[in-house]
Amino acid sequence: MNKKIIALFCVVILMVSVFAACSKTKLYTATINGVERPVVTNEDGELVTNADGEVAVYVTNAKGELVTADDGTPNVNYVTNNSMLVHPNGTITYEIFTYPVIEGWSVSDKNGRIDKDGTELKCYIVAGYAATATEENSFNAIMDNVIVQNRTIVDKINGGYGKDQGFDKAEMNTEEIEFAGYEAMHMSYTFYDADGKVVHHAENIYFVIPDGTVYGVDYACQDGVGYDKNFNFLEWAQNNVTVKLPTKK
Repeated sequence: MNKKIIALFCVVILMVSVFAACSKTKLYTATINGVERPVVTNEDGELVTNADGEVAVYVTNAKGELVTADDGTPNVNYVTNNSMLVHPNGTITYEIFTYPVIEGWSVSDKNGRIDKDGTELKCYIVAGYAATATEENSFNAIMDNVIVQNRTIVDKINGGYGKDQGFDKAEMNTEEIEFAGYEAMHMSYTFYDADGKVVHHAENIYFVIPDGTVYGVDYACQDGVGYDKNFNFLEWAQNNVTVKLPTKK
């Protein structure tokens, strides 16, 4: 295979290229902790990881050729991933989350964030650590505190505060749900101007895992940019976001 073609693939497509030295086997590469490596993928095009979340990579020699066992099977090592992974099939993994990049959205950050195209980064979805619950400050207590703070803002807007900034009315909804098998809370906030146009929309899904760590999956349309009333964020998250906890050592 022409080396110039391989170089072009590496530049244009961040993680997909074909190794010329791998015979008839098609391999993909992914950037892991800033280093491009040949990675093991499953039949769905996702990177293979072990129970600790380490990524399976093929062993290569100094020439970039696969190192194989006596029976010809490629040798595999596992490396720790400290950043976001983009799988060859278009899904991303960040911390404990894996989810697809929505059509018309792009990966534009390294913290598990995807942005809706054409919104100047104002419409986005992001997932990650949110808080830590303890015996003194339980998950329910943390959620109650968030709700109280946001309810205060909503009430002020509905009381006339913020009209000079274009906020005329605010709506707030909260519901206890189950997310990925964990106790969770879904919150949504929508602000309108005097003409009824959405000028801000945000939704949060918070859930707590057994060790007390609270994670969140957030959706925001700042200034109302990118807002689509037909996009059901909660439904999308419930159907597309998967959570895999690392095993304790």
